[in-house]
Amino acid sequence: MVNNISRKLFSQRLEFIGTISSDALSVDQLQIAISYSLVNQGNVTGRIYGTKDIARKIEQFYEYKSTELRLEGEHFNQKIYSDSLILNRILLGSATPSSRTGGELHSVIAEIELWNLKIENRYEADDRTTRSISFLLNGPKQVWQVFQWRIHGLQGEVENDIRNSEIDLEVEPTVKILPRYFYDHLDDEEKVDISTNVYSLAIETKKSEDEFSEMDFLEYSRELVDDLTMLASFLTKHWVVWYGYYFDRNYGYDFFIRNSRPTHDVKINHYDWTIRPENIREFLKTGLKSFRQLRNKNIDLRMPINYYVSGHEGITIEEKFTKLFLSLEKIKDLFASQNDLIMNLPETKFKEIRKRLIQTLRNELDNPKELKKIKLKLMELNRPSLMYVLENLFSVYRITWKDIYPPHSKFTLLSTRNTLFHSASDMNIDELIKEFERLNVILDRLLLRMLGWENLSFVIPDYKLKFLVKAGKSH
Repeated sequence: MVNNISRKLFSQRLEFIGTISSDALSVDQLQIAISYSLVNQGNVTGRIYGTKDIARKIEQFYEYKSTELRLEGEHFNQKIYSDSLILNRILLGSATPSSRTGGELHSVIAEIELWNLKIENRYEADDRTTRSISFLLNGPKQVWQVFQWRIHGLQGEVENDIRNSEIDLEVEPTVKILPRYFYDHLDDEEKVDISTNVYSLAIETKKSEDEFSEMDFLEYSRELVDDLTMLASFLTKHWVVWYGYYFDRNYGYDFFIRNSRPTHDVKINHYDWTIRPENIREFLKTGLKSFRQLRNKNIDLRMPINYYVSGHEGITIEEKFTKLFLSLEKIKDLFASQNDLIMNLPETKFKEIRKRLIQTLRNELDNPKELKKIKLKLMELNRPSLMYVLENLFSVYRITWKDIYPPHSKFTLLSTRNTLFHSASDMNIDELIKEFERLNVILDRLLLRMLGWENLSFVIPDYKLKFLVKAGKSH
């Protein structure tokens, strides 16, 4: 039955008359059809129908080298917008009848792709005072700690029971995590109806537009959801993203969808969490506050977490280690900039010392090439060593590393990084796997502490700790 499906489930198709424009050119009265998914992130795709004359007009966007195209259109009481349209290809030679408008037979003349899409729906205002924005989410659902049951009544009725939906973040307005249901049917003889749901972060306010304008409410909500999904991605080690939203008020609603990074709705095993699962809500509250406070101090953890999650979603162990080390390097750079650890000496003083060093080298070296090579490295003498900055970083955040190595071992992550990044030598894969796990533990401890979370007891389970401290080849 399912094998007979010839279209994407839970998708929408919209036909309308619209205009495509750039700063240099505008082509209007275009017949456009677009398709998009309601339940997954991804580009909106579409086609333009018309004649060869219209296709030649559209082709002028290439002549004007217009790369940033916009779309506007109308369909009954809907207005359609996109500020990021791409012309994939123009089909000047197409002669296949594809659509009929006003009695005239039209063909597909262009294929388009939209990186975002906004549809405004307007109707007569009612007396509601609450406004809400529901952000559609993809990624592991476990992180939101919502419990839902579908209760079936004796008469066949179905009720969805949702528990633990409100998230206490100590912020205004109200934040809830709720499943949003979508319905479709299979195009077969049995006409089977189906449904699914995606989680949504719903932000609600009862403030008037004078108190909290639409623009301010939307901007505030987007920033809040961006921050929460970044923290959720850190906890799950997989991407959690929002790919669209419904902005609902008393005179209509806006639906917005955008292209976002791919996600995987994987099940997170108990010992794969960085903290105890029952503490996730408390961490989101604490972490959100610390995350924002650090950003206000120019310590923005978004890029380190970006590298961290990308590393965990990497394919090879080399890729995983590299991206996690980039995360550590970025944290080190942020810490150094805030703690006067960029230079060993003031620039003017080091400049004088460097001149004397160069003169000494000229007296000692006869080979100009050797002199040049050493001169180019001299500037690095005024930069604190990576290990020195890391020791200071670990000290401030009370991070230890000795427990994840065999007794009396040295800190080997830097030599591993040098071998992997700066040499042609092959690395022992088993040892690299251990080093990746050690790096992961250090980053977990460090990021948790930076985000205001004190309890690190769940970071590494006993079986993994035994694996890491087991004596093996050193390098």
